[in-house]
Formats: sequence, C-alpha cells, structure tokens
Amino acid sequence: MAQQTSISDLPEGILLHILSFLPIRYAVQASILSRTWRYLWTYMPNLDFDNFLYLFHHDHYVRRGFVFHEKRFADFVDGVLLFHKMSHIQSFRITCFNYCDVYHAERWINAAINKNVQELELEIPRNQVMKLPDSIFTCESLVSLKLHDSLPTLPVSTSICFTRLRTLHLVSITFSSRKNSFQKLLSHCPVLENLIIVGCKWLVINDDEVVDISPHLPPTLKNLSVNGSFATEESAGIKISMPNLISFEYINYFGKNYVLENLSSLNDASIDFKVNRRKGKRHEETFKRRHDESFFEVCKLLEGVSNAGILTLSDSTLEVLSKAPNLLELLPTFHNLNKLIISCGRKKKDFQLIAYLIQSSPVLESLVINIKPSPNDDEEGHQESKRLFLEGLFLDHIKEMKIKEVKIRHFGGSEYELEFFKLFLKNASTMERLVINKGKDLPERFEIYMKVLMFQRASASCTISIS
Repeated sequence: MAQQTSISDLPEGILLHILSFLPIRYAVQASILSRTWRYLWTYMPNLDFDNFLYLFHHDHYVRRGFVFHEKRFADFVDGVLLFHKMSHIQSFRITCFNYCDVYHAERWINAAINKNVQELELEIPRNQVMKLPDSIFTCESLVSLKLHDSLPTLPVSTSICFTRLRTLHLVSITFSSRKNSFQKLLSHCPVLENLIIVGCKWLVINDDEVVDISPHLPPTLKNLSVNGSFATEESAGIKISMPNLISFEYINYFGKNYVLENLSSLNDASIDFKVNRRKGKRHEETFKRRHDESFFEVCKLLEGVSNAGILTLSDSTLEVLSKAPNLLELLPTFHNLNKLIISCGRKKKDFQLIAYLIQSSPVLESLVINIKPSPNDDEEGHQESKRLFLEGLFLDHIKEMKIKEVKIRHFGGSEYELEFFKLFLKNASTMERLVINKGKDLPERFEIYMKVLMFQRASASCTISIS
C-alpha cells in the first residue's frame, strides 16, 4: 500500500514558492499548520502588506474603531520586519487605502531598502502628507518601482540615481514643467526599459506650452504606456519623440494635445481614445463639442504611430473616427502594418471604418475584429439601409493585398457582418483562414455556417471555421 504524503512533506524550496504567491498575512497564518511551517514565512522573498485585507479579518474594527485597526496593522508589519531573516528580498509592497502613519511608513520603506529590495510598490493615500525617504531615490538594488498616490508632487531637490531600475510605474503624481521634475527623474534612470504613467499631470504656466519629455528619456526605453495623463492647461501639449521605442500604449479621455514624432522603431501600438460623458446640460454641450472635433486628435495620434507593425484600436476610438468627414483622406498610410486588431460594434459605420483602415494598410496580413455590440445596434439597423456599399471602398484594392487570416470574435450573424465577409472573401485572393467565434446571440450555428460556406471565395485554399 502506497504511503500517503502531505503538502508539508514537500521540500522547503517548494513550500516557500507556494507562500510567495500569498499576501504576507496569510503566509504568517500558515505557521500554525505544523512545525515545518512555523518559521517558513521568515524566509519569504516577497512581502505584501495590504491593510484592506487586514481590515476585514478583524472583528475588533467593528467593535473598537478605525484607530485601533490601524495600530494593529502597524504592529503586524513591525513584527514581520523584526523577525524576517532574509537580507535580500525580491519584492516589497505596502498598500494603505485609508490612513497611514508617516513615521511607520518611512521606517518600513527604509527596512525594505536595507534588505536590498528589487521591486518596490507604495500605495499611500494622498491625504497623508509625507516625504518619501531620500534613500528610495538612491537605492541601487531597485529594478522596479511603483509610486501610487505616494506624494502630490515629485521632489526635485533630492539626489536621484537609479542605476539598475528597468521598470518605473507612476500613478497620480504631479510634475512641474518649470522645474523639469519629470525630466530630472528620467535622466537618472540610465537602463530604464519600461515606463508606465497613469493619471499624472504636468503643471504648465502658458496655455500653449508644449512639454517635451523626450530629451531626457534614456535610449534604453522600449515600452511606454500613457493612461489619463495630461498637461494642466487646455491648449498645452505633451511631446514624445523616441526613435528607439518599440511599444506604445495610449489610453486617455480626449487627445490632450499629444504630439508623437519620430517613432521609427515602433512595432506595437495601442490607441484607446476614451469617451467621457458627464451628466448635466453644460457638461453634455462641452462633451458634444469636444467629441465632434476630437477625430483630428485621433488622426494625429494615428499619424504618430503609423510605423507600427501591430496596431490595436478600441471601439471608442472607432466611435470618434466615425465623426470625421472624408476620413479616408485624413488617415495616414500604415506602410509597415502587418496585424490590425479592432474592437467595434455591429453598426454599419463600424464596418465601413474597418474598410477604410484596410485600404490604408497595404501590407496587412492579419485582421482581428472583436465585436462589442451595443443596445442601439438593432435600432440603428432598422433606420439605415442594410447595404454596406463597400465595393467602391476597398474591395478592388484588397485584390492586390496580402491578407492571409481574418478572425472575428463574438460574431452575431447580423446582415452587416455577413455582407462584410461575403465581399471580403469574394475579393481576398491570398486568404488562407477565416476563423469565426460565435457570440451568445448567434442564431443557429449550422445555419450561419452554411451561409458562410456558400460565399464565393477568391482564394481556393481558404478554410473557414466556426467555434
């Protein structure tokens, strides 16, 4: 009879690896399982302190109040750091959603730095006034740093030297364009590869000022993500010129006057131009004016990323582009675009926009369409002609293209979808695969499958599959 073994019989290295996926609170609780587990947490390479988790595991919070809870959390962190035996740790994360004592926070950060931490993440509430320890900005062991609401503005008088930092993630931090605080920070990150900027803003003086963040970006930077970050004045802009950049992601409400230049090495680009509709008559009027004019900003962004080999566009980006008159003339030519990924609805204008984008992409080989239907799709379908009239838009042009594969996700079997692919297959002579993933509202699969199979195909070798 085979002898039964328990998880506690596994080698210590494997047990530590299991614990490394848990917040430190749960890892410490595991010490009661057996003698094997008792001190195992003191050798954990990852320390994750989240006072939100701690809050909901203490009945004391309900009975004795908020201050008591915060004291217990601080005592817990102090105790872990006191008994932790590793001189080097992989990651250290502090998340405080409410109040965080300045004295304790600074002491915890310094403790992590003294343990040669490689990945440091701080999420401290903005209502807590604190100055980050200078030791953070000269920590030679750091390879990844995330600052989230940790300080209202970035200090510029601090000595900065991130000799090994490869990933920098900044959330809700304010930079002074006059003091060049952002440029100063980046100029001291000589090996930085990944930069993520979320909800940050640049304080500018002049309404027409352009903040050029490019000159001090290190040549090693390969991946840049900008999410909801902007200059404070309405007409002020932010300029990005990076010939070595490989990947660029843009997520924002309106364009905020971004200027993208010389992205000659760009391989992967993603544009998610958000539509932010706020309630109230005044906000609605402002939204309509900005929304109706913002297609110029989207076209400008597309011009900036026109060297990309892979391009991803959100459904809200297509919604903005649909407002543009003579869009085909405004769109740039994507000379290197090999793969196009688009999210859209089932409206007539969505498929016409896809046709415009295809015509502007002469070397396109792969097309992925993610259908995200809206409640108004059916209503609009009754109001409009069911014909797409795409013959004159791109289908003569597509005969000379190299498109090999088309994938459509959440296919609904609507008239617009069926007509689009009917005309596509009829003209795409290099097509090898059409892959259709059905949506929840797809009618009988066999019926749709038979319709698609009956479509005339310019490529005799093209296979069609529906999953």
